[in-house]
Amino acid sequence: MITKDLQLKALPKGVHKISIGLRYKSNGDGTGSFQGRYKIGGKLIQMSLGVYPTVRLSEANQAHAENRNNAKMGINPKQQKEETIAANLSSGTTFADILPLAYADIQRGWKNGGKGYGFMTKMDAIVIPAIGTMEISEIRPKHLADMARPLWHDKYPTIDKALLFTGQVLQWAEQNDYEADGGAAQRARKILKKSTYEQENQRSIPFADLPAFYATLGDNPSDLAFRFLILTVVRPGNAAMARYDQLEGDIWHLRPDDMKRRADHWVPLSDAALDVLAKADAHATRHAEITGKEKHFLFPSADSWQTGHVSMNNWTQSMRRANIFGSAHGMRATFKMWAELTTGYDNLLIEEVLHHAVRGAVEQAYIRGHLAELRRPLMQDWADFVTGKTDAKVLSPEDLKRLR
Repeated sequence: MITKDLQLKALPKGVHKISIGLRYKSNGDGTGSFQGRYKIGGKLIQMSLGVYPTVRLSEANQAHAENRNNAKMGINPKQQKEETIAANLSSGTTFADILPLAYADIQRGWKNGGKGYGFMTKMDAIVIPAIGTMEISEIRPKHLADMARPLWHDKYPTIDKALLFTGQVLQWAEQNDYEADGGAAQRARKILKKSTYEQENQRSIPFADLPAFYATLGDNPSDLAFRFLILTVVRPGNAAMARYDQLEGDIWHLRPDDMKRRADHWVPLSDAALDVLAKADAHATRHAEITGKEKHFLFPSADSWQTGHVSMNNWTQSMRRANIFGSAHGMRATFKMWAELTTGYDNLLIEEVLHHAVRGAVEQAYIRGHLAELRRPLMQDWADFVTGKTDAKVLSPEDLKRLR
């Protein structure tokens, strides 16, 4: 039974059953399209429910369930969709007209509602001034290449994300029967060729300096969240937005919607990490009593009224106060250097801790959370080093070869 996006990516080319009336046509390369079938007055109606990965499995299931309910009431979902599209067409077909309609659907597939993605910021600053007044049917790869060219080599991450978002809007328009070129953004990249922009790595600190820095962190919610990030080696956003419903005993289970790779991640919690959570729970309990709300975030903040959780910006300030010029994300690189140079753990296990894609989609789907227990000794050794219980000694190449 297909229940996860990860399974969709691993499907061979062909048509596969998802549920009653819902099919997935796989292209065999990790992409595909959803198709729904419904009976209206004895007549079989077939319609597209979107293209994966723009439309996720959960979204397709939701749309299919709504269509089935409408069909049972005698409402033709395909006709209803066509009427909606016709109404939209009458209201305007420029890129700026289409944008809010597309955005409403696109952001549903983003984790955390797309906060922090900067979608509309890039649209307002880059895309709308360039192609906002153009008819959606007239936008070609050349227009997008002309839009991106001034920033292609100097501000590549920004303009690349703007191109990505523009492509999503055009794909949405094409899927919703507008005359649009859904592949224009991808072909614009071919026109522009490879960017000469050199990506700077996230600044990390030498692992030998980490225990002393860790000792400077206090027991307020922000510092506890930073401690938790260091001990679990997750990305900053995962630690700041850690939730109670993700805890499963001494395992922290991050779901696909929480992760950059859109795949489950099970983090075995060390003794030090569990101690951090115990201290954080006291703050969360007090926060719940004051606000009258149930406990939700592990590290809540009364100051961050918009998000409800601690701010990652505070961690940068903590490092500056300690005269350390690294970054919170750079702690992952610090962990990797420590693990690679001072331990005998297999590189595959180290990469699993960082949640990097080191296995095929099918293999990863079968392994699931079992590797969490194999990672537990590694995470405990890391915690013992970070908290100053053990020292780290760089191993010789001969010792590393022997141990691995």
